[in-house]
Amino acid sequence: MSNAWIFQGRPEIWDGIAGVKLTDIHWVVRQHKDDIRLGDTVYVWQSGADAGIIAIATVRSLPALSEDTEAEVELYPDEPPPDFQGKQMRVNLHVETVLAT
Repeated sequence: MSNAWIFQGRPEIWDGIAGVKLTDIHWVVRQHKDDIRLGDTVYVWQSGADAGIIAIATVRSLPALSEDTEAEVELYPDEPPPDFQGKQMRVNLHVETVLAT
């Protein structure tokens, strides 16, 4: 049985709209890392003034320590906050549908 998750992004930290256009993105996982499974559905939700679900994705890797790719680092307005830098527990998401442009 697969699960469905809502992963929250904060636009003041990371440009999620541009991020979901990368097709494959690494997402930091802070909770439920033992429950996330390959093939689970993820609804990518962005907070802020234009809050809402911006994409639907599929989990492509189990949570593991990894870093942002170069393309993902470029989506931070300044530099990644300390708790997003370096190796963090992340999953790889394959974006199936982009709902916001």
